[in-house]
Amino acid sequence: MNNQIMLVTQIQFKIDTQENSGIQHDEIQWLLGTYRMGRHILGREFPVAQQSEQFVVFTLIPAEDAFDTATLNKYIQERLQKLSSVGLSQPIYDILGKDPSESSACVCKESPALILFTTYLTLQSPLKCAACFSPIPLYRIPRFPSEDFHDIISWQSDYQSCDSLQMNCSTGERFAIRQLSSYDSSLSQRGLKICNVIEELTGRAVYYYLYRGTGKSHKLELNRKCPHCEGEWLSKEPWHKVFDFRCDKCGLLSNIAWSFKP
Repeated sequence: MNNQIMLVTQIQFKIDTQENSGIQHDEIQWLLGTYRMGRHILGREFPVAQQSEQFVVFTLIPAEDAFDTATLNKYIQERLQKLSSVGLSQPIYDILGKDPSESSACVCKESPALILFTTYLTLQSPLKCAACFSPIPLYRIPRFPSEDFHDIISWQSDYQSCDSLQMNCSTGERFAIRQLSSYDSSLSQRGLKICNVIEELTGRAVYYYLYRGTGKSHKLELNRKCPHCEGEWLSKEPWHKVFDFRCDKCGLLSNIAWSFKP
């Protein structure tokens, strides 16, 4: 598979019969929602244009295989089957080009481990390959028991909200930093549960990142211990130029406080 980057895609739905356009539009929105929960399309807003003989949607997908039949869960398949009942054709996909603002999707044949990591800026999967640190489309991992990725999408949304608050340095900053940086915060505990589920499904270790913004001194930062087992976790070299700390026992990552980074 060639190196892949997030792709701008047009989806067409031909109007087979003139039904109520509102019902047709609703059915398309239901399908887009199930695509989103399976992470076949990215983001939250999907403009739908109604033309005389078709509906057209513009969206972003993580890689070229986003709509391969083998990747579709049962909810998407059910929604696809309902299109004909409201006078719509099956979707026609047309990749318009690359979005150069995002990283390429992982193309490693096998990732030795995985990393759950996101920021307020990205639309892509929060699951990273530990070998290349590129995003892995979620539909490429075994499906969760729920058949979709609601838990991951919800966690990522909350994480990005907290990341935005700490970046804005105003309303809710203290709360946000605690959620991002504390091992026992609600956000971190949810993220760690997700890591455990992915580990069970894939048989691979999954690391969770704990943000570190400020500290008292560079020396004290270097002497920090793993917040769970209190073991040594300072790495000789930063992993992927981001993670200065790594505990293989607890599956935790962190960084020397950004206030002391060169």
